[in-house]
Amino acid sequence: MGITDLTMTSERESGVDFTIPFMNLGIAILFRKPMKEPPKLFSFMSPFSGEVWLWLGLGYMGVSISMFVLGRMSPAEWDNPYPCIEEPTELENQFSFANCLWFSIGALLQQGSELAPKAFSTRAVAASWWFFTLILVSSYTANLAAFLTVESLVTPINDADDLSKNKGGVNYGAKTGGSTFTFFKDAKYPTYQKMYEFMKDNPEFMTNSNQEGVDRVENSNYAFLMESTTIEYITERRCTLTQVGALLDEKGYGIAMRKNWPYRDVLSQAILELQEQGVLTKMKTKWWKEKRGGGACSDSDDDSGALALEISNLGGVYLVMFVGAFFGIFVSLLEMLLGVKDRSSENKEEPDSDASSLGFANLGGVYLVMFVGSCFASVYGLINGLLSVFWTARENKVNFKDELLDELRFIVQCSGNTKAVKYPKNSGSDSHSHSRGSSKSKGSSLSVDSLPEDHSVAEVQVVKEKRGKK
Repeated sequence: MGITDLTMTSERESGVDFTIPFMNLGIAILFRKPMKEPPKLFSFMSPFSGEVWLWLGLGYMGVSISMFVLGRMSPAEWDNPYPCIEEPTELENQFSFANCLWFSIGALLQQGSELAPKAFSTRAVAASWWFFTLILVSSYTANLAAFLTVESLVTPINDADDLSKNKGGVNYGAKTGGSTFTFFKDAKYPTYQKMYEFMKDNPEFMTNSNQEGVDRVENSNYAFLMESTTIEYITERRCTLTQVGALLDEKGYGIAMRKNWPYRDVLSQAILELQEQGVLTKMKTKWWKEKRGGGACSDSDDDSGALALEISNLGGVYLVMFVGAFFGIFVSLLEMLLGVKDRSSENKEEPDSDASSLGFANLGGVYLVMFVGSCFASVYGLINGLLSVFWTARENKVNFKDELLDELRFIVQCSGNTKAVKYPKNSGSDSHSHSRGSSKSKGSSLSVDSLPEDHSVAEVQVVKEKRGKK
């Protein structure tokens, strides 16, 4: 009679008798535990997919261009640059293209800007953009903590299919001549047949004992095929190893004896009673997880508590800060050099300034709100601009078509933030003020010689002369 970890197979059943299985098991894959993936440099971009970032950039540019065009079309956005002058010859617009980009990025980063839209059309675009950024920033913040603190685990293989394809360059083998190797030899499943051909063609990956296979798994990129009960025993003591995937088959350990031995049924009945009473489960827990070093890896798997963020988690944020700071220094030096050059050459022309994993389905509604708001604002701005041109042409008795073409030509220029006042309101008030001004100037131009003489002094002198003669 043999009592050991003897697997019950059809080949062995032809030579000896077995009792009912006292332990169920199967073939499994022994491999090293998944390693923690090192944080990515730009892990702060992980909360959104690449598609969302792309649409965010397009939305940012679209809103900036809309603000620029509507700002030029809306009369309310053209202001008097010199408030002290009641009738200016030029008007100024605050929404240059660079300022529109600054306004949009300030709202996106929740910092705001000094620019404030005045026309209803530009306010409608700004309100839709603010709502869009509110939802987007809230979604980004909610996901950011998970991506910065949770470290993902990576493993090259997850099951026998990955192993058969040698994913990650993982080699594998089994004990030479053991029941595991025989299982793959007799298997009809294509994946198992492919694995058998690999082990047969690469005998250097086969081992003479289970211990040799376990050592290879710990020291190299290697997976060892063995029985699941042995894997459970090893993984309770070697914390760097684990079982990968599910069982490849199902079988059991039984007590072997010679053919037709009379105590076979007695032993099978005793094993069944031990299973029903939970004795066998208790014994397995004792010898697998408690005795001889068992349970050494149970504490290491319970990693609780928040982990402090390291520089590797936030490296991309620091990189963005340093790049922005150095870019600002570079631009500042460039502006200083250009200013010195302009002053030295007495060039009064101003140099032109160069403006330098949630899916899209989760945020589609936000983009729709922004798009609808922009379309509504564009239609309102267009109607407002046409009405303004119409009333201007009517009040000044000019052709509506010519006035509209002039406005369109100015808008298409896309340059300059000032425009000349075509119809100044100075007809009556100018003449009145001119007459008042001329009278004042005429009065102020009187000289001392033109003043009337004072004759009282001369008369007093004549009286004194007459008294002297007497």
